[in-house]
Amino acid sequence: AITFTMLGVTYFGLGDYLEALKYHYASLKIREELGDQKAIAATYHNLGNVYYSQGNYEEAIKSYKTSVSIKRKINDTLDSHYAHTLNNMANFYEEKKDRALALKLYTASWQISQKLNDQLGILSTRSNMGNIYLNAGDYNQAEKTYYECLELAEEIGDKAAVGAIYISIGNLYLKKNKFEKALKFVNKGFEMALAVGSKDDIRNAFYYLWQIEEALGNHKKSYSDFVNYLNYRDSLDNEESRRASVQTQMLYEFSKKEAFAKAEQDKKDLEYAAQKKHRSMILWISFSGLALVLVFSLFLYNRFKITQRQKATIEEQKLEVDLQKDLAGKRMEIAEKQKTVIEAKQNEILDSIIYARRIQSSLLPSEKMISKELGRLKNNYPES
Repeated sequence: AITFTMLGVTYFGLGDYLEALKYHYASLKIREELGDQKAIAATYHNLGNVYYSQGNYEEAIKSYKTSVSIKRKINDTLDSHYAHTLNNMANFYEEKKDRALALKLYTASWQISQKLNDQLGILSTRSNMGNIYLNAGDYNQAEKTYYECLELAEEIGDKAAVGAIYISIGNLYLKKNKFEKALKFVNKGFEMALAVGSKDDIRNAFYYLWQIEEALGNHKKSYSDFVNYLNYRDSLDNEESRRASVQTQMLYEFSKKEAFAKAEQDKKDLEYAAQKKHRSMILWISFSGLALVLVFSLFLYNRFKITQRQKATIEEQKLEVDLQKDLAGKRMEIAEKQKTVIEAKQNEILDSIIYARRIQSSLLPSEKMISKELGRLKNNYPES
């Protein structure tokens, strides 16, 4: 992540904003995976700087706000990154003419820089506050602030800042119609801008010199300064145009790479989706087959249970029939025995009767004897 950040900062310094964004976003991804909130906030600050330099102010302020939000959430506001973020947000609102909010943010940034003894942070913020006062017409406060900044810039040896502040003070005196003092300070600033090669400050110096010389009646010098101003302005505009053209070309190349990468990713996504669909189909078929096996198994188990119950019922019925048969057999056996007993009794009775008759027969005279005896009696005792 640190390597990506350093590459992002390097490309930002070279004006290659697309590469800077690429590496800062690569750094952001790693830091988000690690959950390093402080580093994430710093990365959003860097992204805001790149977007701001691109002129993409909406994305810039969005990134700055995210950085500020994270810093406040983790209670890490006594930090130079936080102060710089507030300062850059204030620049955005100053350009939007929301000077009240811009001044509030500049003041907050300045106070943090003071606590950290961040001299460059103090210088940057205070000079911006001086511009706010100047544009708001508060010349006394602007003058006081600019002189504070001039003293600090000279103290830390920042020649570019010294030259820019001289020019700002000259502009202040121009607005106050103090043309001689204005000329003095702008010329000092112009010389320092030439020494350090600051084209922006050289252009600004010619812009104010043209107006000052015109106010002093030096029309020839004023015209010369005006022409020089136009030349530097056009030169800077051309540089900006070339930079914009290069950025456009880089954006085109980046877009092609992005389109190719997207196409490759879409292809991978389609392949993954197809594989996922295939796996889902296999799983669906497997689960469906398993479900069918389960249902069929349940059906077979149910049939088995029914068969078992039917078999048990048949066995019970068979046992009942066999029991009834046994009972019937026993009843028949008992009946046979009873019949035998009865027949035996009957035979005994018949035998007794026959025996009795035999006895009677043996004791009583026979019919023949009786008839014979009656005949004898009749013969012996004839009727008288």
